[in-house]
Amino acid sequence: MKSAVFIASIDRPEQLRMAVNSVPAEYRVLVHCNNIKKDANLPFDREVELCEYPEMSRDDRTNLAMKKLDGHNIIIICDDCKIFADTIRRAEEQMLKEFKGTMGVCGVKAFNVGQTNSSAEFAFCLYGNDWINQFTDRKMCSGVYSQYYIDYEWWVNAQVRGCWTFCEEAQMLHNHRFTGTGTSDKFNEVMIKDRDIFKKRCEENKCWGITEGCLAPKECEIRIVTKGEK
Repeated sequence: MKSAVFIASIDRPEQLRMAVNSVPAEYRVLVHCNNIKKDANLPFDREVELCEYPEMSRDDRTNLAMKKLDGHNIIIICDDCKIFADTIRRAEEQMLKEFKGTMGVCGVKAFNVGQTNSSAEFAFCLYGNDWINQFTDRKMCSGVYSQYYIDYEWWVNAQVRGCWTFCEEAQMLHNHRFTGTGTSDKFNEVMIKDRDIFKKRCEENKCWGITEGCLAPKECEIRIVTKGEK
């Protein structure tokens, strides 16, 4: 089983160095930057593939990475994340145990640094290669979102298809306190816009990889789950 790590960096060289260096040497690491001189101006302690796409959106960079990493299971992390030596191995083992192959998604437990709670169970996952192949041209991102809520649709997709599992022992750190060059106002603006898009898509019963953007579209029902709801 081959697995790889993908990171879309956003002008945070210290954080990117931390994220890349945390990945065990046996896994391929691909980073798509806006500007290599700004995003990756610090040395890494391991081999990493760096590519620069200054005019490409984050989602488009992710879709391109899915094509480049064809044949691999892929874990997508942010440049403010740190995984542990056994994170990917444990997720791989859980996936094989549950699905006997790579037609599945395994959620990873991410601890938010500075907070008592952890990230949503679908925020960081190991995506099986066969599961990624269900998307047309391996495009996991729909392009309708700026940054948020597409992971919720991936989660719904995996659940509807019976391909979802979660591994408590596969863990990582998410230091979201790193702000980079963005501002809180910009963050809120993007979050609100994407949330409204998500609500509209739910009302229309759309889900990327199930009703559209996949090789065999089908109907499904999407329901917004609020905090405290089961």
